[in-house]
Order: sequence, then structure tokens, then C-alpha cells
Amino acid sequence: MEPIDETLEFKLDLSNGLIPVTLLEFGTGEFLYTAFTNEEAYQKTIESGLVYLWSRSRGLWFKGESSGDYLRVEEMRTNCNQDQLAYYVTLLGNAACHTGRKSCFYRLVIDQNGNKSLEYV
Repeated sequence: MEPIDETLEFKLDLSNGLIPVTLLEFGTGEFLYTAFTNEEAYQKTIESGLVYLWSRSRGLWFKGESSGDYLRVEEMRTNCNQDQLAYYVTLLGNAACHTGRKSCFYRLVIDQNGNKSLEYV
């Protein structure tokens, strides 16, 4: 068994490309969505306190730039391997999802004997 890394040394390595970022609502912990960051998006997030992400299709993406639904980072955490981030954010608008909903996870998957359907939650 590998020893547990209990160090407080920040070792996040963004030099190899993209890493996942989980976005959660500050205060409630409600899951909003998962996206990706790279060195540029991470640095802009640190400098501004607002969420910047990286998309393979869109490139650098300033969350809220087109919708007005900005996200302010209140707290940032890394996982045990320091290869993922979690941003605890305050919504500075009405939604985190591009559909206008608070979270991107607004549909419940129902599986009844192999028949799958969706239900709004």
C-alpha cells in the first residue's frame, strides 16, 4: 500500500494539458457541473477570482461572458492526488448551466426493468 500523502505542499501540475474541475455552490455544496482547466484558465481564475475554463471546442472560456451568469470562486480545493480541482463558487446571476438552470444536472435517470427515461428534478 502506498503511503498517504498528507503534505500541505501544493503540487498541482498543469503543464501536461487539461485537468477536470468540479464546480459546486459555495455554502450548499450543490453540484453544478464539471469542466476543464489548463494553465491559462487557472491563472486567469486566480487573478480575477472569477471562473475561467478551457474547452476543446471554445478554447479559453470566461464563464458568464455571454450570459451574464458569472461565478465567483470562494474556495478552491484539490484532490488527494492533486490532479483535479474543485471550485466552490457563488453564482453572480441566475444559473450555472447554459440552459438557464442552476445546475447542469437537472434530469434524473429512471431505469425500470431496462426501460430508461428521464424526469426533471
